[in-house]
Amino acid sequence: MGYELSVVILIANVVRSVFYFLKCLKKLRKNLKNKLTLIIIFN
Repeated sequence: MGYELSVVILIANVVRSVFYFLKCLKKLRKNLKNKLTLIIIFN
């Protein structure tokens, strides 16, 4: 029982980490896009 529970918790942590990473990646991409547009506008 305890073993199964720890596996579930481990999977949940991995999924949460992946979601967090994807969210950060999306934010980074948005910032990069904004910077690129600013660079294009100012050139």
